[in-house]
Amino acid sequence: MPKKLAIALTASIALASSANAAVINTFSNLAAFSAAAGTTALEDFNDSALGRFSYGVAYDFDGFTLTAAANPRGTGPGVGIGNTARSTIDNTARLIWGSQTFGANGSGWGPQIEFIFDAPTYAFGFDWRDTDSTDSYKLTVLGVDFGGATTGGLFPRNGTSTSGFFGLVSDTAFSSVLLQQVARGGVLDDMSIDNVRFTPAPASAVPEPTVLALLSLGLLGLGAVRRKQRTA
Repeated sequence: MPKKLAIALTASIALASSANAAVINTFSNLAAFSAAAGTTALEDFNDSALGRFSYGVAYDFDGFTLTAAANPRGTGPGVGIGNTARSTIDNTARLIWGSQTFGANGSGWGPQIEFIFDAPTYAFGFDWRDTDSTDSYKLTVLGVDFGGATTGGLFPRNGTSTSGFFGLVSDTAFSSVLLQQVARGGVLDDMSIDNVRFTPAPASAVPEPTVLALLSLGLLGLGAVRRKQRTA
């Protein structure tokens, strides 16, 4: 391949790759998140049946499904929809797991929970409460981790807080979010999530056409280089 052709092709691929790189901003303030996310759908679990999830079963909610799986480090307690007083957020039903709700902690950490959205999504946020200051969790979106012990517990812990809001807005659509516990001290206490907010991606916002345009420019550049070589 001629050198100029190789350079042009490499440049077009680099432009497409940079366009695909997700930019994800996180928020600990609901108002700031709402301003960035725009109109969001809300699932508050108040109309959901109370009870423990079975591992590996997808449970339908408004706009997404939830599936729980055993953490690779062990089984730990279960997960489900509860309304007990412990780790309450607004005294209503919520997504919850922990020692009181589902029995004594086992040999491993708590389960991992995956949100699978019904449509490509750009924003995701929720209220949370953690009753154990030694716990640490992380969210994984588009292969990027937020929180965890290695980052000082960005999610869900903020300093010494035991409750708050966490949200993220991405310029690239995502279809799933994975929640995992990555550290615990002694006993796994209750952790709960409520008032899940998310923004389905409008068709006009999907970024792929931009990538296609960049690739087209690259191909046009290749054609121009070839024409120049033929006339030289």
